[in-house]
Amino acid sequence: MKVLLDENIDHRLAGLMEGHSVDHVRLIGLAATKNGSLMMEIESRGYDVFVTVDKKMRFQQNFSKRNFGMIVLDVHPNKLSSYESVLGKLVRCIDQISTGEIRIIPS
Repeated sequence: MKVLLDENIDHRLAGLMEGHSVDHVRLIGLAATKNGSLMMEIESRGYDVFVTVDKKMRFQQNFSKRNFGMIVLDVHPNKLSSYESVLGKLVRCIDQISTGEIRIIPS
């Protein structure tokens, strides 16, 4: 799966996600891109999954017709050690998510 991490997620998470092609918004030149434009970029670049900690985004965007799935990490605090604690759940969720679907992974 081709995965994009939002700019609000530590980019080092990408190195922990074996078996997937993982990019980070900041590293591909999309930092500070508005959510609507970012959604179009995700589709045009062929990403399968978008991972964020932005819980409000699922209410601001219509995902039912999107060509990718979104995973919201509901972790506290928002730092690498918190992501590591849900890494197994995240990888399984990436493997199972469908296009247009939103899944939330609690800590």
